[in-house]
Amino acid sequence: MDLGLGDLLSSTVRSPQVVADEEVTVAAHAWRGPGFTLPSPRAVRIVADGKKHTEKGFRLYVMAPEELANLEKRKPFRDVPSFEGLKVHSFDKTETLPAGSWCVVVHNSENLLQTMVVHLRVVVDPA
Repeated sequence: MDLGLGDLLSSTVRSPQVVADEEVTVAAHAWRGPGFTLPSPRAVRIVADGKKHTEKGFRLYVMAPEELANLEKRKPFRDVPSFEGLKVHSFDKTETLPAGSWCVVVHNSENLLQTMVVHLRVVVDPA
């Protein structure tokens, strides 16, 4: 079968896929965030912007779903270091993740009493 140049380009160029674009409300010392699955290694852009009660910062992690249990039990966990944000007010990073299932975790680590709001946007194959 003969493929033309247009066919080759359309088979290799991927459109951006928005996995999440939402206001995430996180109680004090809790965490929330979306999960997604990549069928092959893909570029992923994560943008987090503190909107309410984030003056002291928050933590952002990307990890495999099986690591969430360790986070929840306050045990050591493994995350993707290039996507780690500690005490950040905002975060914007694009990196390639391997194939598999992933979770983006927004952790309200710095507030003792207040629920915070963070706008979270996750895009696979960003333009």
